[in-house]
Amino acid sequence: MNQRLFVQTKRFALNVLRVQRGANLKEILESSITPEQQKLYDLQVEREQQISSERAAKPGLKKSETHEDLSVYVCLCFKKKKIISFCSHDTWGTAG
Repeated sequence: MNQRLFVQTKRFALNVLRVQRGANLKEILESSITPEQQKLYDLQVEREQQISSERAAKPGLKKSETHEDLSVYVCLCFKKKKIISFCSHDTWGTAG
């Protein structure tokens, strides 16, 4: 399943549950929404979008970039250790 679609669906369901009440999700989704509930839902979605925009505007690595950047960093650190280990062997400068 597409991860982004899953997250969007989950957020939608949680936002609906925050403004409507019922015995179960099916009942809630099938029931009509009042103007007050619609207003609360719209405010909730607007707030989430605002938070998302604020996070995107912050300097530094984004969540989606972190994994890739860290894996490159770990790989470079591993290579550096291997090179240092190789260079520190007594085989350098000796006749073979």
